[in-house]
Amino acid sequence: MYKTTKANISSRKIGRFITNKPYLIFGPPVASSSPEDRYIYLPAMIVLEQDRSFIISVVEKMNRNPQTDYSIDSLALDAGMSIRKFTDIFRSVTGNSVHQQLTVTRMEKAMELLRSSNLPVSNISKKVGYRSSSSFTRKFKKYADMTPLEYRHSQ
Repeated sequence: MYKTTKANISSRKIGRFITNKPYLIFGPPVASSSPEDRYIYLPAMIVLEQDRSFIISVVEKMNRNPQTDYSIDSLALDAGMSIRKFTDIFRSVTGNSVHQQLTVTRMEKAMELLRSSNLPVSNISKKVGYRSSSSFTRKFKKYADMTPLEYRHSQ
């Protein structure tokens, strides 16, 4: 179970953040002699409900249309946010970056198509948004630890 508490860590660099600000502490304990090194420190982020709702609608749009090329610039512009704020809120709400979320969505849709249809892999790769079936196969293998054809035959 992860422990979550507020902390004020003075004059210590953590990643690219210089502390002296309230931080939420996440993460399992690790073997360390220093109590400060037992957790991963991330800045606290408060997400407004309207921002959360917008992010959820973006994820639903990705689920409906995985073949669309989504631009972080245009998504942030639609939300009326800076790119940095949009990506931070997106990661806070979903746990993934926009790119990671889109990859997961595309791979899950591809797995569904591989299970339920006899479409060639090249067609499935286009249906889920990849221009090249070889790049799709590479991504799929990295995601599922097997090629699309191996996945189809294992189902």
